[in-house]
Amino acid sequence: MTCVCCYVVKRIDKDEVKGTTWYDEYFLLEEKIEKMQEENEKQKREIARRTDRYVKNEQEYRQEINELERELRVRKGFEENAKETNLAMIQKVNEAIIENIDNYEDQLRILQDDQTKELARKYKSLVSRTKKSIEQEKAKSGDKAAEEAERENELQHHLELITNIAQRTEAENRELGKKNGGLKSKF
Repeated sequence: MTCVCCYVVKRIDKDEVKGTTWYDEYFLLEEKIEKMQEENEKQKREIARRTDRYVKNEQEYRQEINELERELRVRKGFEENAKETNLAMIQKVNEAIIENIDNYEDQLRILQDDQTKELARKYKSLVSRTKKSIEQEKAKSGDKAAEEAERENELQHHLELITNIAQRTEAENRELGKKNGGLKSKF
């Protein structure tokens, strides 16, 4: 880590300094100061975190030492009321276990509720997507049916036209056949 006093500042004559150069230098220095402040804050947070961890560890070690010293006193017979103290400790541990079990049951119930809600949400989403898909398929098939009906109408119209043309052609052929027969009989 470097501090502001460790930076070497080059001496520049007043006449050589221009407005933009001064601003550039100012902003560069300001940026360096901000970086150093961020680094200082980061180190302060790290020191505070480590201090908290060391204090916590110290407390845990002291508690364990006290328990071991007590156990040693009980084994050597120096402690009076050892049985009552042990029963109290057993009761404390038992209560802690029961409390943890109760907390576990509550947490399990909360997790089950969350999972149920999540599954219901996923199910509703799946149903919604499926409905949309079915509606799209219906729309597509409806479009296909409409296209097919339109195509059928077109074909029906063409069929009628061709039938009319065929009937006219047949009528003309009969007339021409009669004229042809009449002409043959004349010649």
